[in-house]
Amino acid sequence: MLKLSTLLKFNNIIIQCHDNPDADTIASGYGLYCYFKSHNKSVKLIYSGNIITKPNIILMIDLLKIPIEHVTTLKNPDLLITVDCQYAQSNVTKFPGENICIFDHHITNNTTSDFNCIHPNLASCSTLIWMLLNKENFSLNNNISLSTALYYGLLTDSNNFSELYNENDRTMKDSLTFDIYIIKQLINSNLSLNDLTTAGLALLNCKMNKKNRFATFKSDPCDPNILGFISDLAIQVDTIDTCIVYYENKDGIKFSIRSCNNKLKATELAEFISKNYGSSGGHNHKAGGFISAESFYKIHKSINISNYMINKTEEFFLHIN
Repeated sequence: MLKLSTLLKFNNIIIQCHDNPDADTIASGYGLYCYFKSHNKSVKLIYSGNIITKPNIILMIDLLKIPIEHVTTLKNPDLLITVDCQYAQSNVTKFPGENICIFDHHITNNTTSDFNCIHPNLASCSTLIWMLLNKENFSLNNNISLSTALYYGLLTDSNNFSELYNENDRTMKDSLTFDIYIIKQLINSNLSLNDLTTAGLALLNCKMNKKNRFATFKSDPCDPNILGFISDLAIQVDTIDTCIVYYENKDGIKFSIRSCNNKLKATELAEFISKNYGSSGGHNHKAGGFISAESFYKIHKSINISNYMINKTEEFFLHIN
């Protein structure tokens, strides 16, 4: 496992969360920020893409005083770290860096970097950063803000602690000292009324394949984190073992997948759907991806995206059966 102290030879460090940041990427980035700051490095925590609108993320940043900045351009830092994502993938804006480092817990997509630490067996990237901080004897006891952030990062990325299959995830959950009142506030600020409307309309817009027990849901354009929320709801339906929730905008098609079918790995289906047109990533039971409109419609000039999602999923079932 890569040691954080290996990176102390760099002075100008940028830590980049993925676009449309969720709690896990922010908490992980914040952990790295605190470590490098304690060694007097010139360090910034950034994200790009759309400005954060999700209420729980806004509240998390505010209550925990996380110094994250939104940027659209970036000068060449000595070290650019992508956290909870992989450099040059579709969910993170590509910026220049003299050296590239990746910290992630998603299955690798053949990303090249100068340094990397990728552990797909973990429920959250927050857990990975907690492990690395412990190896450096970095004390979390006096930093309730960071401990609370890491706890919330794991909570949100493990479906409220229901997916803690790795011992390190469980140990972190049980050992962190956190602010329970802030956690309660964040849990109860997960959606706006507009998000609720978006989710409700998407769930009504369901196309079901009874034979293979999969369903597709078309959503209005929204924060990609809401796609994951809708997917988490849909997969709980007793007749659905695999679900795909997607939206389309001028840039392309963003989608989220959940699977409780042991034969069907969500990350493999995501790769199958986006192959030749975009990129994807995730885990066996949950994944996501993006299809570039330019690449897609150059080949499929008139196809309905709803039909494409259904046809590709049916084709994938033929492939695995």
